[in-house]
Amino acid sequence: MTTVVMDALSHQAIRAAGSEGEFYRAAPERSGHWKGRRLTGLEHMLAELGHRFLVARPDNQTLAVAGLLIIASRSQDLPFTPSELEAIRDFVRNGGGLLLMANHRHFISPQQQVALALDLPFGFIDATIAGFPGIELSRHELTAGCDSIVVRNSTSIAAGPGAIAIAHFTADSRHRFAVAAESGRGRVVGTGDSGFMASSDDTGRDMFASGSNATFIANCVRWLAPAA
Repeated sequence: MTTVVMDALSHQAIRAAGSEGEFYRAAPERSGHWKGRRLTGLEHMLAELGHRFLVARPDNQTLAVAGLLIIASRSQDLPFTPSELEAIRDFVRNGGGLLLMANHRHFISPQQQVALALDLPFGFIDATIAGFPGIELSRHELTAGCDSIVVRNSTSIAAGPGAIAIAHFTADSRHRFAVAAESGRGRVVGTGDSGFMASSDDTGRDMFASGSNATFIANCVRWLAPAA
């Protein structure tokens, strides 16, 4: 059994816990509305795959028992601490898997901290691509069985040599939605959005069950945290 850790200050984890008022400067009007419903699809999928799901801060003690870390988009108001970045770097380079997810404008800076700490061959662009943009998939283990990835809003990923192309926006193939890379003995998948894993997004839509989102996320888990 692999322990899958989601960073507790990730936007999706905060929504799932209903703790917006504690961590955001201005709590949204519907604060707590998504509590207990945000990540049900992900939780059920991980259980079916035989994994344990834990929401916690990414420190050395937590990551010592983990096989996969999910960073589901932190706000720029919640940067990673130096000790967290060191723990994440050591975890990945020693063989851990990382699903590094941004979101839209103002939800990329902490993810960029991690990309720089790991010296990844990609980075996040502080922009918003809105209105359910079209996404084209490359042939890869991560897209096996996938017909489409559906996102409401996303940022874009700039990728350089060493990044594996997974998915790009139809309007401009230079703008990536998903890439993969290696860091030390570990693997990383980066995505421009995290809301596509939400069972109840900010409008109440089940994004996890939309298109091939669930299949893509399951592929990411398998690729990043292979069964022992």
